[in-house]
Amino acid sequence: MKFFNISGNYENLPTGYLSLKVNVLDINDNPPIFTKNQYISNLNETIEVGTEFLQVIASDPDSGKNGRLTYHIVHPDNYASHFALNPDTGWMRTRASLRCRTKRQVAENRCLPCLSDPSRRGPCSLTVVARDGGAPQQSSQTVVKVKLLDTN
Repeated sequence: MKFFNISGNYENLPTGYLSLKVNVLDINDNPPIFTKNQYISNLNETIEVGTEFLQVIASDPDSGKNGRLTYHIVHPDNYASHFALNPDTGWMRTRASLRCRTKRQVAENRCLPCLSDPSRRGPCSLTVVARDGGAPQQSSQTVVKVKLLDTN
């Protein structure tokens, strides 16, 4: 907000004064920017359910709702059984046991292939998007790689 005091006169008329207040509104001209292009987390397979293990962080220099961010996992159905993302804070946590040892767990589809299948074992790659509250809404994304460490 800016304040201006303006004075002026015209020919032989008395000088006039005006106070002017200008309020500049922000437009949503900046997308969110993550602090990292990729986040990597190595988790012990015995990590407890409900444990927060990684925080994704993005910033947006716009003000008000234009700069207010929410976080979401892209294609959450692929990982919703095992990982959750707090939309306000960006903290990821476990939702289920990551240990997958029995054929029954595999048969019941309770294991993520990226964590349990030896031929595909490697990090799970989750895409996370940050969206601002502006109109039109702007967003950006990053990758979270979760690798399971064997305790044996």
